[in-house]
Amino acid sequence: MAFEQTVKEMEQMLEEDWFEWLENDEPKYNEWRDQLEALAEQVMTEYNSKVDSDAIDSLLLINEDLPVLYGEDTVMLYTALLHSRKEDDSVYERYLTILGAFSEENHPAIREVEQAVSKKDYKTAYARAVKLPQSLGLE
Repeated sequence: MAFEQTVKEMEQMLEEDWFEWLENDEPKYNEWRDQLEALAEQVMTEYNSKVDSDAIDSLLLINEDLPVLYGEDTVMLYTALLHSRKEDDSVYERYLTILGAFSEENHPAIREVEQAVSKKDYKTAYARAVKLPQSLGLE
């Protein structure tokens, strides 16, 4: 439950006036950002295979808005989310966008996953998606 609680804390932090601080009070923004990054580090130590997939999705959405996780952590969370939502096109789309940003977005391995998803062949899409980091040379 610690993972889910930490994600909730991060969501609450995003409800604060951080964007105004960014424009008008840089020291306060930097303090807030440091606190958010500390929670991001903490949440990754709290991750286990039984955490709620909605909490994983929330953390990934936070990361899309305001990057606090990088590389392997992001890929690992997307892999866990894909495992629990093997037939969710939007998760594949977001995952492929992230991996495309780390490598070549037109890479044949990415296109194979996209094609499998478009055909609703989720068994193939999932099998290839979890191997993408290795196929793209990111591991």
